[in-house]
Amino acid sequence: MDFRFAILIILVQLILLWKHFRTGLLFYILASLTFPNIHILGKIITYEIFNFPFIFLFGIYWKKVNLNNNNIILYAYLILLTSSSLISSIFRHIPVGWIAILGVLRFIILFTFMQKCKLTKDNIRNLFASVILINLIVSIIQLTMPSTVDLFYNFYYKDSFPILQSVKKMGFFTRAFGTFGTPVKVGFFSLITISYFLQTYKNKLTDFLIILLALLLGLAALSKTFIIGFPIILILFTISKFNIKRANIFKTTIIIFTFGVVIIYTINYLRNNGFYIDYYLKFIFDPMDAFNTRYGSGSDSGLLSTTFDVIKNNILTGVGTTQVENEFIGDSTYVKILHGTGIIGIILFILFIALHVDYRKKVLTRNLFLIATLLGGLALPVFANIFGAIIFSIIEYEKEN
Repeated sequence: MDFRFAILIILVQLILLWKHFRTGLLFYILASLTFPNIHILGKIITYEIFNFPFIFLFGIYWKKVNLNNNNIILYAYLILLTSSSLISSIFRHIPVGWIAILGVLRFIILFTFMQKCKLTKDNIRNLFASVILINLIVSIIQLTMPSTVDLFYNFYYKDSFPILQSVKKMGFFTRAFGTFGTPVKVGFFSLITISYFLQTYKNKLTDFLIILLALLLGLAALSKTFIIGFPIILILFTISKFNIKRANIFKTTIIIFTFGVVIIYTINYLRNNGFYIDYYLKFIFDPMDAFNTRYGSGSDSGLLSTTFDVIKNNILTGVGTTQVENEFIGDSTYVKILHGTGIIGIILFILFIALHVDYRKKVLTRNLFLIATLLGGLALPVFANIFGAIIFSIIEYEKEN
């Protein structure tokens, strides 16, 4: 994104924040998930990071949001991560990853702001629907117009998304990248959208259409997260409906049947147009095989084999954001927590999750969104980032209502 255009967008956001803080915050979240990166002075900065200072200052000084709330577990996690990083840095003479630590602090602040904003169900549904629709349109353009590769590379490339470099070299997209810069995030967002609308399904046509659009997008992403996660969520949803009234059995059957038709049609379309759909479909029947390349054990197998050795040697509190042996940490939420904060960090995470489980009747139905989030955590960070701020604030809203 051109810097001058970015300034214009910032002005729009400031006006929205001034008129209504919740509206401005929702615009910031939508823009962070869909807008191109900002290029300034030879640097690439995401919209989320570039605009966060404005959100922070507006929230603290204009809306007087108090950060000293009940998120004790999150502050304890931040303190533990910082302490582990400093201790590892001092004794091993290696640098601390301060950007990652600031990212956790940004997550806590954004999560607190969203708690205070009191999101409505319409806010949540409109946010999911907008992101899915934008990404579906962008993905269709990417997959049908190879000449747009350079355009989307310039829009969404950053060092943490090297996969876009491979796409640029090939000259065409083989999977849906959308506005996330990686198919993994496209698949994950599609999965949590489906799980949320199934969890809160009100027999509305719009709900059904959004679920179908998210299903199409998730399949086009060819993401292991979606390919494995969607059948699990669908099975859990079906089980949760075993005790429903007979009048609703027909509607539930129609929903599942339609899913089957859309899946079969999409798979055949992708297969007939040269996409590697069969490679990803095999993980439905052998999901553990999806972890072999990264989570393999032994000295010569698995990108994370060295990482696991570091975790074992620092099992209690981890090594923070330092890299002891230049190990590959990856994106898994659980590996990141173990590497950074050890067993104590995992305990804090479990406590945080336990506080967000809805223990009321129909516990399975009420927690589909949380289950999908935890499944996605195997492949990407869903805790201390903007995804986590969005997800857990929504979970809190649903639990309270």
